[in-house]
Amino acid sequence: MKSAVELFWKGINHNSTFTGTDTTEAVEFLNSAAKIWRSCGKYCAAGFAMSRCSMILWEKEERSIEYSVEAIKDYRNCIENAPPNIFEGIVAIHCWIQQLKQVMPNASNSGDLNETVGKLRTKLAQLLTEHFQQSADAQYYLVKGFSVRTNFKDDWEAEFNNKSINDRSTTWSTEFFNIGLSPAFSLFLETADYEAANNIIIQFENSFDNISLKGWRSAVQGFANPQASPEKFAEAADIFAQDTHPGFEEVRKRGMWDSTNIELWAKYFKARSELAYAIEFPEQAKEHIINAAKCFENKGLGWLDPNVSRFKILVQTLARLVGNEESISFEEAKEQLFHTSIFLGEYESDAFTSTFLDLSFQSLKGFETDPATEITTGRLTKALDALSKIPLLGQDAIQSAIPFIGKNALEKVLGLNQTWIHRTLENITDENSVLQKIILRLLQASIPSYAQIRQGPLEYGKDIVVLIEEEGKFTLRMYQVKCGDINMSKWREARNELEEAFLVKLPSLQINEQVDKTEVILICNGHAKPSVEPVMDGWFKEQSKIYGRVFRFIHLDGFVSWILKDRLVSEFKSALSELNLKPFIEN
Repeated sequence: MKSAVELFWKGINHNSTFTGTDTTEAVEFLNSAAKIWRSCGKYCAAGFAMSRCSMILWEKEERSIEYSVEAIKDYRNCIENAPPNIFEGIVAIHCWIQQLKQVMPNASNSGDLNETVGKLRTKLAQLLTEHFQQSADAQYYLVKGFSVRTNFKDDWEAEFNNKSINDRSTTWSTEFFNIGLSPAFSLFLETADYEAANNIIIQFENSFDNISLKGWRSAVQGFANPQASPEKFAEAADIFAQDTHPGFEEVRKRGMWDSTNIELWAKYFKARSELAYAIEFPEQAKEHIINAAKCFENKGLGWLDPNVSRFKILVQTLARLVGNEESISFEEAKEQLFHTSIFLGEYESDAFTSTFLDLSFQSLKGFETDPATEITTGRLTKALDALSKIPLLGQDAIQSAIPFIGKNALEKVLGLNQTWIHRTLENITDENSVLQKIILRLLQASIPSYAQIRQGPLEYGKDIVVLIEEEGKFTLRMYQVKCGDINMSKWREARNELEEAFLVKLPSLQINEQVDKTEVILICNGHAKPSVEPVMDGWFKEQSKIYGRVFRFIHLDGFVSWILKDRLVSEFKSALSELNLKPFIEN
């Protein structure tokens, strides 16, 4: 009769597990191994065999889940029976967590399972801290991560390397499995026990010696010390953003690299920093909340984390509530919450998040369409009450937002101030230092192939030049910029400059594409005076008819329409801020 170990390896190395053919025999070998191991109290090995069955049968969902349930029972039995080897118990808890995470997306009680995962992570972190805090290899158990090597007989031993703390892979050779394990520091992070994580930082400061560890050290210090959180979260974001691809040779030495730090954590902690600044400077809370929401505008490669995904939904909705109409819509927020719950597991707080989303957007709509009735419903107050029950943002951040939420609701009742952009543009009198720079920033928002201010003594009618691609063709647009209304004297000056724009060709040094169409545009932050309208109109028509030249005139209202229709309000405000200007009347 074959031993459990022999049967186990026959199942693991069976051709069907690699070719995708009939897996019946491989599963039978693993089942037989698990039965023998259970009979002699080796529940961790039995659970591991069941986990492999679940993986082999991943295409057969019901059977895969059945084996996952059996694996979880074995891991639980291992812990309850206190295995003689500490590493066997550590592996059992780790595998128990992984198995729960595997079944969670399809489980009806995913919220309960998620709570169990949290308790197991805490148990494992405490186990590592209690047993290995004074060990010569404590930095691996508590900070850097380690692996356990086993042949599922009596050999269970720890191995160490300098790979990333995120490397939790499981590998095997002819006789041994190597199971990658998280350090206590990572486990405390996953359970949001920042005090315990910070204690590890204090004790093992010098062990935080790579980008990931340094970034998380700053992040934990921000969570542990709210007074320092704006700077510490920003510091963490900057560190994570440095984790660019190191080159394939360096990746080979490290063992792995991915873009999680730059695509996920850098954005998350930049947003966290902005939210912390909203608390520190409540009079500027609206600006910081909107900035936090903008941190997630570029989607990147799609790395996901359940807490980050939920934080993103909440902070973008909060930005909408304080008055940023360009932020997430109700439909988008609900859809993102649904997908997060399905793919990343349901959280107990998701019910409060759903209530918050429903009531807040209903309330804003009510204030806009039927304010008299909406005031009596109390929906906005109930929405904020639901938000207060979600721990991700924190009470202080919510409180900093409330005055601006109230102001936004009041504006819904009174009607939005639709003329602030007009008034802001009308009050600009500096053509070269201000108006041209604002127009350049608005043009750059479309990511042109080329955009530059060329105003100067030899500009030849080209204050600003931009090359854009539209429907596969390149259009060269040359702008002549004027402040105020166009009167007869200003028109005569502009007319010569407009003609020069066509007569003097633009050097090709910075234009790398074939230009298909050329336009010259006169743009101002005023209007054409009635006395000059017929002269301008006649000249534009003559240029088109005789020379085939395309001229356009953009007046103040066209200027504002461009900003609104192309959703450039944020770019406009950023340009004003860059020039140390404020909107004439802010929303």
